[in-house]
Amino acid sequence: MTNCKKCGREILFLKTTAGARIPVNADSVSVNQQSGIIAGFDVYFDPKEGHRTHFADCPFADKFRTKKKNPDLPLTSI
Repeated sequence: MTNCKKCGREILFLKTTAGARIPVNADSVSVNQQSGIIAGFDVYFDPKEGHRTHFADCPFADKFRTKKKNPDLPLTSI
C-alpha cells in the first residue's frame, strides 16, 4: 500500500485487463485481495468488486494526466 503523492490518501495499484496498472482507493479493495497483493498475486481492477479508481476521487487527478500536444492541429505528412 502507498499514499497518493498529491492528496495523501492510501491507494493500491491493480492491474487492468490490458496489463496496465491503475491507482485504486485502498478502502475499496477487500482485505483478502490486499493480502493477495502483498503475497505477490495479481489482483485485477473490477468495478463490480467495488473497486474505485483513485482518479474519480483525487482532487489533483488532472495533475497526473498527460496532456495531448496540440490536439486541434491537423496531422501532416512529410
